[in-house]
Amino acid sequence: MTLTKRRLFLLLLAGLGFAVGIGLLADAFRKPPIAVNGRPLTEWLADLDASDERARLAAEQAITLAGTNAIQTLRHILNRRDSFLLSTYRKIGPRFPRWAQRQLHLLLKPSDFDMHRKRAAQALGLIGPPAAPAIPDLVNALADRSPIVRLAAFNALSRMGKDALPVLARALKTAPQDARLYILSILAEHEREAELSLPDLLDILATSGSDTELTATIHVLRKLDLGSLQPLFAMLGSADSKTRDRAKRAFASVAEANPSMPFKLAELYPNQPLPVRSAMVDVFEQSSIPRQLTGVFMLKVAADADPRLQQRGTEWLRQHLSRDELDRLLKTVPEPVRQQVRASYGRPSEVGSHDH
Repeated sequence: MTLTKRRLFLLLLAGLGFAVGIGLLADAFRKPPIAVNGRPLTEWLADLDASDERARLAAEQAITLAGTNAIQTLRHILNRRDSFLLSTYRKIGPRFPRWAQRQLHLLLKPSDFDMHRKRAAQALGLIGPPAAPAIPDLVNALADRSPIVRLAAFNALSRMGKDALPVLARALKTAPQDARLYILSILAEHEREAELSLPDLLDILATSGSDTELTATIHVLRKLDLGSLQPLFAMLGSADSKTRDRAKRAFASVAEANPSMPFKLAELYPNQPLPVRSAMVDVFEQSSIPRQLTGVFMLKVAADADPRLQQRGTEWLRQHLSRDELDRLLKTVPEPVRQQVRASYGRPSEVGSHDH
């Protein structure tokens, strides 16, 4: 070991001794730990990872029983940060010889420190919605250095209910990418209640450089109510080709996830600007939505005031619907639309002449 490394090692040992002394002094003035059924909460927390299933179940029941009385203690444990010594060890420890690393690891126990915080997050999840005051702490923990803490925070937030949504929505734009993926997954669980996150969801859709994140964002959009997705329609008409293509991708996924989508979009279609209407037709022409349902939408396109869109709608109907299918669809639309669609074919005998 070089002289410099030896000095650092000795400095860490001296600092550790000082920290232990301070810890012992602090214990003398610390409030008594919370107890459940005559046993300290910290011991119950340790049993959350017990190998014996009965011990784990007993720990879960005890923490649930403690309820709101344990929240402040659990928040304190979750929010603990590395001491100066532990932080220093994480940075320079790998430079020491292996024997020194082993000794310091045994003394500082960094993995134990992370496990304590992971169990605190896990316990907050067991308490569930009553632990709502800890939601901001759990959201911060989604970006934690330790993967086990991040995962425990995610699982806990998934059990918090809709109270977590406003905090998650606020964090969505500023959170690191890994944390955003967790947030998106939770938002998808809440389906239409996640609507308040729509502006940031669309911003991620337009700007993200990660395909994984795009897929997760679209998965949330699929769960929202169609009435809330008007801003997505506006993106379909964007002058930016990347934004437009991503909006089409999301639009297609949303349409395929909602069987009633063609009917609703047929109602909304005539009032959209021309670029949006054109993009909507692009999506339906390439989608895997059943052709009978797509036909409902294409009837509106065939009656469009724009000649090019009118032709596209007519050609789609010619190629994909039999005469009988088209006749049945025409009975569902008002007479003016029916006449315009028939007229767009050129001759009445041509309507639905291509059977499939």
